[in-house]
Amino acid sequence: MKKIYLFVFAAFSLSAISLTTLSKKEIGFKEAYKNSHLRNSNGASNGKTGAPGESDCTQCHSGTVQSGTGINNVTMIDNATQSTVTQYNPGSTYTITITTAAATKKGFQLSPRILSNDTQAGTSAGVSGSTTASSFGGNQYINHTSASNTSQTGWAFTWTAPATDVGDVRFYLATNISNNNGSSNGDIIRLSQHTFSAAPVVVNPPVASFTSSSNSVCAGNTISFTSTSTGNPTAVLWSFPGGTPNASIDPNPTVTYSTAGNFSVTLTATNDGGTDDLTTTNAITVNSAPTLNVISSTNPSTCSGTDGSITIGSTEADGILNWTGTAAGNQTGLYPQTISNLGQGTYDINDLGFVCPTNILNFSLTGPGAPATPTIASSDLDNEICQGTSLTLTTNNATGNLWSTGETTQSISVSTAGNYTVSFTETGCTATSQGVTVTVISCASLNENNDELVLIYPNPTNESLNLKNIELTLFSS
Repeated sequence: MKKIYLFVFAAFSLSAISLTTLSKKEIGFKEAYKNSHLRNSNGASNGKTGAPGESDCTQCHSGTVQSGTGINNVTMIDNATQSTVTQYNPGSTYTITITTAAATKKGFQLSPRILSNDTQAGTSAGVSGSTTASSFGGNQYINHTSASNTSQTGWAFTWTAPATDVGDVRFYLATNISNNNGSSNGDIIRLSQHTFSAAPVVVNPPVASFTSSSNSVCAGNTISFTSTSTGNPTAVLWSFPGGTPNASIDPNPTVTYSTAGNFSVTLTATNDGGTDDLTTTNAITVNSAPTLNVISSTNPSTCSGTDGSITIGSTEADGILNWTGTAAGNQTGLYPQTISNLGQGTYDINDLGFVCPTNILNFSLTGPGAPATPTIASSDLDNEICQGTSLTLTTNNATGNLWSTGETTQSISVSTAGNYTVSFTETGCTATSQGVTVTVISCASLNENNDELVLIYPNPTNESLNLKNIELTLFSS
């Protein structure tokens, strides 16, 4: 719009001077507007969106402010899917397009704000040749450029949503539909607000999975389980048929299996998105531990004999029978199995043919029993003999004797000092007597004459002696 100035001329000469002066003022005003327009051809100074506490474009343009609802349009395109969306996902990046009414010249300014606290929402970046982005007062502003303030269809910029859900985000938009008359009069300023809410967080159901410390165990032993479910489950539920416990909500339970067999395991994982079940059939094999028992035994017939035996039964049909102790060995076969050629003694017996160890049997075989301890009788009550004499030692058993002198008779003659024993053996078993100690001493003796009427006893002796039927003749000096 062109301004019209009216002047009243008092005199021709004055009017000429006044006209010349006003024309210069008009020229200066137009030049100032032109310079201002060129200075802001890349967008108005920040803070003109009509957001809370802000002015609008009428601060520079003397046009009218109108509602931009239905005329100003803001479209959000998801860069990942290239689809138009009406809600934002935290941290995602979008292309924002702006359109308004057609005009030969037009411009805009937009500022994204968090609705709840009127602070900057996300981060923005201009698109070359279309928009620029700058910061002012803690907020970001997007403006047209000198290349995009013509009659092009619209503008675009890149916006990255806040990293977290901040609630509604509002884009405050001001557009200027210029009449392109070379002045700031008659422009139409349209203000609009465009609100985008955060998209609901989509939580996918978890995927149940688990591992175990073993898939095979002996009866009575334990297995540790670990949930490896994905999708951040908030709760788990286990089912352990045949185990103790048979159910658990612990993510990493330990279970004891007491009965042989094959058992399934079920894990149910749950989160806000749903539930997933995983059942593994025959996940756990529980092996039995065979039990051995003694069916019968035969003791060896002699103390030194090896004709004893032990017959073993088992809860299994066959196995590798193993024994240690007085004798050692192993054998493979069907149960019952007999271990032969055993002497008297103690044996530990088990089966080596199974994953799970059997019980250990401790069993003893005995011989026929040792005979009674033999005794020794001496021909001298004091077991003393004079040098050059002897005494007789006699045992109570007629046969089976072995004296410490090496003799095997029932009686032996002893003429030297020493300790004498006798061992008695019967059915291979031996018993040994207590020792008899014989002592040799010095003795005095009298010679016996041939007179049958004279008896001297005991002779020799180291004590007293008896004289019998002797006639003594005494002589006096």
